Amino acid sequence: MPNQMIRRMSAICAISALACPAALADETFNWSFEASAGSGFDSNVGIAELDQATGEGDAALLLGAKAGLEFKPVKRLKLNAGYDYSGTFYDEYDQFNLETHLGSLGAEYDFEILSAGVLYNHVDARLDGDSYLTYEMASPYVSKLFADKVFVRAAYEAAEKSYDTNQFRDADAEAVRVDGYYFLQGRDKVVSVTGKVTEEDAVSDAFDYDGFQTKARYTQRFNMFGKASKARIGAEYEQRDYAGVTPQIGTSRDDTVFAAVSQLEVDLFGPVAMQVDYSYRNRDSNLPAADYDEHIGELRFKAAF
Repeated sequence: MPNQMIRRMSAICAISALACPAALADETFNWSFEASAGSGFDSNVGIAELDQATGEGDAALLLGAKAGLEFKPVKRLKLNAGYDYSGTFYDEYDQFNLETHLGSLGAEYDFEILSAGVLYNHVDARLDGDSYLTYEMASPYVSKLFADKVFVRAAYEAAEKSYDTNQFRDADAEAVRVDGYYFLQGRDKVVSVTGKVTEEDAVSDAFDYDGFQTKARYTQRFNMFGKASKARIGAEYEQRDYAGVTPQIGTSRDDTVFAAVSQLEVDLFGPVAMQVDYSYRNRDSNLPAADYDEHIGELRFKAAF
C-alpha cells in the first residue's frame, strides 16, 4: 500500500505542475532562496537512525541551502516545488559527516470550506560521502483556518525507506498526522501542536514498530535592539514499541525520546540574519546503543531572498 501510494501521489504532483502551461504566462511566480553557514557542537556524535553513538562530542561546520518556487495556474490552485540541502561536517569524527538532499513537489486546491492537497518528498542522505538512506514520502492532506485564529491540518503519510548500509532496516511506513496552530496575536504569537501515529513494517521483524509522537511549540516575534527577531521554544515526545525480538537484548525493544528545543533568530542587515539553536534529547531505550543523552548547540548566519 505505501509503495503504490508514493508512486500515485508523486505522479499527481508532477502532472499538476504541468497541467496548465497556457495560463502560466499571465501568472506571477513566487520564488525564494536561502543560504546558510555556521558552526555547531554535538555532545554525542552519531546517527540515531542507525543506533550509532560515539559517546564523544565534536564541533562541526554547518552548511545549508534552500530554494522554492510557487505559482497559481488557476485562481484556487497552488503548485510548488522545492529543494533543501543540509550538510554537517565534523572536525574529528568525519565518518559521521552527514549530507541530506530533499526535493519536494506539492499541489493544493482551495475549496473555500477547506483546502486539500498532496505533498511528495524525496530525500537522499549521504554519510561520509556515500549514500546510506533513500526516503520517499507521499502525503494527501486537508486543512482549514477557523475564524483567523485556529489553523488545522490533517494528513495521511505513506513512506518508503531504503538503507544502503543495512537492508534489514528497509521499511514501508504509514502514518496519520494532525497539526494545529493557534494564533494568539496574528503571526507575532503562535502556539502549535502536532500529533502523529506511525506503523512501520521493516524487512526484519526486529525493526517493525508502532509509534506515537507529539510536539508543542511557542513562537513569538518581537524587536530586539531595533532588529526584527523571533524566538521559539518547544518540547517533543516520541514512543516506539517494537514488535520483533532484538537479538542484542533477546527481547522486544522499547524506545522513548524526550526533547527540549529552543531557537533565537535576529535580523542583522539586509537579507542577513543570525540564528542560534539549542536542543537537548534524552533517549531512553532497553537497547544500550540507543540509550543516551545529547546536547546540540548551533550558530548560523543566513541570507534569504
